[in-house]
Amino acid sequence: MKKIYNLLASLFTGLLLHAQTTTPNVNFTFAVNGNTVTFTNTSANLGEGVKRAFWTFGDNNRATTGAYDGVAHQYALAGTYQACLKVYRYATNSNDSILIGSECKSITLEQHCEAGFQWVDTLTNSIGAHYVKFYGAASNNAGKRITEVCWNFGDGTDTCISATTGAAPPLSIMHRYSQGGTYNACIKVKFDGGCVAEKCNTVVLSHVTTVCSFDLSEAAANTASLERKFYVGLMTNRVAEKICWNFGDGTDTCVVLANPLNPQQLMIVHHYPAPGNYNVCAKVTYAGGCTAERCKPVSIAVAHSNVCGGYMTDSTINANTIRFRGLGIQNNGDYVLSYNWTFGDGTTGSGQTINHTFASPGRYNVCLYLKTNTGCETRICNPVGVSGNAQPQLVLTPNPVVNELHATFVSLFQQTVTVKIYNANGLMVRSYVRAANAGTNNWNFSDVGTLPTGVYSVIVQSSNQFATAIFFKQ
Repeated sequence: MKKIYNLLASLFTGLLLHAQTTTPNVNFTFAVNGNTVTFTNTSANLGEGVKRAFWTFGDNNRATTGAYDGVAHQYALAGTYQACLKVYRYATNSNDSILIGSECKSITLEQHCEAGFQWVDTLTNSIGAHYVKFYGAASNNAGKRITEVCWNFGDGTDTCISATTGAAPPLSIMHRYSQGGTYNACIKVKFDGGCVAEKCNTVVLSHVTTVCSFDLSEAAANTASLERKFYVGLMTNRVAEKICWNFGDGTDTCVVLANPLNPQQLMIVHHYPAPGNYNVCAKVTYAGGCTAERCKPVSIAVAHSNVCGGYMTDSTINANTIRFRGLGIQNNGDYVLSYNWTFGDGTTGSGQTINHTFASPGRYNVCLYLKTNTGCETRICNPVGVSGNAQPQLVLTPNPVVNELHATFVSLFQQTVTVKIYNANGLMVRSYVRAANAGTNNWNFSDVGTLPTGVYSVIVQSSNQFATAIFFKQ
């Protein structure tokens, strides 16, 4: 009997151990990549017979696989979902099924967004500019709408465009690059809910050699007239910004052109100091930085014979050094043999152009002695002021200014000065000529009220004085 009990106990224990080692285990793991989730079936000990795995993903989608097979599922939107796996055993001769086991897990898909763009270059050779078309693209796995698209074109310009509800998002844009080069362009897309996507690409545009030109002409005039009129003809496919003139007699000026263009700014009248041969030059600056320069000779005939004379020009190099240049006026066929100078400080020099450094500030009587091939001799003397370490002073009030600007200029000498106003881009927007007395001078400029808001610099200058100050126009 005891043997029978031992046999039954062993049999029961074996059956119990077998049952424990063959208990079905239904389970799975998952990996998230964007909106795609890969499910790995880790079920075990499902027993014999026909079995099927049934998957539900929590978004009203489902799939059927083999009992041990996994599956991948693409969710349409970010969010939290309940995914479940159920494994059934089917009877051999029946459609009835028995649930072996099930497992459910919560899956969270985080919201993320992406942006990018492509670009196409359209080059306009006539002006050397590049018109680039940008094609943007953006996505959001939560289905949020685009609220704003911002572009930075890498050339110092940028823009942001708000999206209109119900309309296509503003993902495409055209931009003009003034010249070739390598630019780092970026798109930034903002979505409803706060997600922001940004992408930058390198935009490489070829450099194109562009040609700027203009025509320089002189209006018909009496060849003996000292007053001459010049004008330029501009290119029709470019916007000119500035014309600078050099009249060949030691004087020059620049004219900032209005937009739209005022045709009167293309013409200028200049009064030469004496008969002679000069070379007038004009330099035109077009938008985008392209420049062109033209020169033409100007001959002013001597009205009568036996002319013997000349004149000098001077320009300041630094506080104590001045550059002098002599020019002769003589009969046709005659020419200057020598230029000799006395500087009023006990020193002398020679040469048509000469730099002289004065030992101390003050006023000096500088004289030029000319001698021509035919024996004509002449002397020209001019007073010259040397500032030395003393500096003129310029004070602007009120600052900021709304309508009228007041300038207080402390001059070291009694002389004519030019007053020029430049904007923040370095373009001259106003120019005046004032007679300055030695000491304090007060001037009012009522036309600054029409200037746009911004920062401006004022320069007061003569051949031997220079002062500058800044004001803000409200």
